[in-house]
Amino acid sequence: KIQVSQASAGTDYFETSIVGLKELAGEQGSVRFDQHVRLAGAIIINDNIEGNGAENRNITSTMQDLTLADRTLYVSDAEGTMGVKLEFEKGAELLVRRFDHIDVDLYGAVLTKESDPERYVITGIPGSAILKDETGSESDVVVKTRKMSELVDSDIYTLVELTDCEIPIRKGPYVGVNLEHYCVI
Repeated sequence: KIQVSQASAGTDYFETSIVGLKELAGEQGSVRFDQHVRLAGAIIINDNIEGNGAENRNITSTMQDLTLADRTLYVSDAEGTMGVKLEFEKGAELLVRRFDHIDVDLYGAVLTKESDPERYVITGIPGSAILKDETGSESDVVVKTRKMSELVDSDIYTLVELTDCEIPIRKGPYVGVNLEHYCVI
């Protein structure tokens, strides 16, 4: 895998972590990055092999945007304390894999704080905004163990192993397709 990009010479970056994004959003709920902000130390926790990494949004009453899953990455900090959803402009530009460590230039993107539950989404990111991509492994990601009743807003977009969890099925058999025992919340 080769990804070549060149940052502008002399570009000054304001560096932040996923936890730092929470402070940038503040109470406004939405902020556009008009300067070069480098999201550093993010670990990709999803892949889109199944193509279900995001919802298919309705464009009109009869058409859906089926590309969102290919353009969406969920990233967590190294401690697994908080995650954020990244929506890129084009999925074909993404040359990253699950568990990779990435730094992203958020210039021109929009950070939106959504509530009930509280979560953070960054939209409008070009694929060329990935400044650093280092191969990682599953052992790099902290997986939290929780019961359904113990989940909190900061668990969203992080890896959580659910214990004592039952999924009711109205009728017919259920066969788990993914045999891994953790999921992205």
